[in-house]
Amino acid sequence: MNKKRKIYILAFILLVVIGSAFLAGKFVTSKGNKEPKSYEAGIIEGNHYKSKWIGLQLEVPQEFHMYTREELDQRMKEAEEEEKNLIMDMCASSNDMGSITINVENCGKSVSNTEEYLQSKRKEMLENNGEVMKFKGDGTISNETIAGQKYNRLKMEYTLDDLEFCTEIYVRMIEDSVVVIQIDYDPAKKSDRDLLFQSFQEF
Repeated sequence: MNKKRKIYILAFILLVVIGSAFLAGKFVTSKGNKEPKSYEAGIIEGNHYKSKWIGLQLEVPQEFHMYTREELDQRMKEAEEEEKNLIMDMCASSNDMGSITINVENCGKSVSNTEEYLQSKRKEMLENNGEVMKFKGDGTISNETIAGQKYNRLKMEYTLDDLEFCTEIYVRMIEDSVVVIQIDYDPAKKSDRDLLFQSFQEF
């Protein structure tokens, strides 16, 4: 991968992290305590992540930088004024293989089901079509299983400065919160995405 492409991917990963908080802020209307009563932060050890609360674990490839809990807490402090209901529970990124984030959003009663959440997410993304990213179609929503749990998935493909990307957003509800798993990758390297996706296991 050439230097220019790496720069764009790094910029994109930053956009994803900031964009997730922005989109969540647009959708979530309640501004109470961001942390659900039963929530437990996942455990990060090297490139291994496990969450009893979500019920999954994964080992990201060595090419990824797994953000430490301290790094995630710092990102949350920086975003706290913009989004008080979003918890970034895990984030890992790679220059060559894209990124993965796991967020928890305390939605209160503003979300009744995951499909409603994804429809709103898709609408927000498409409203910004052409400003930074140019989307290919309106995306697709489907059902998927991760670590034995059923999720709804939104898949969006787009270009960023003539480079192609794909975002897959997987969501399910735990009590009054939405668990959001987001995977971003180069669609020409779907095998990298598959390798990452196959690393999910039940916990």
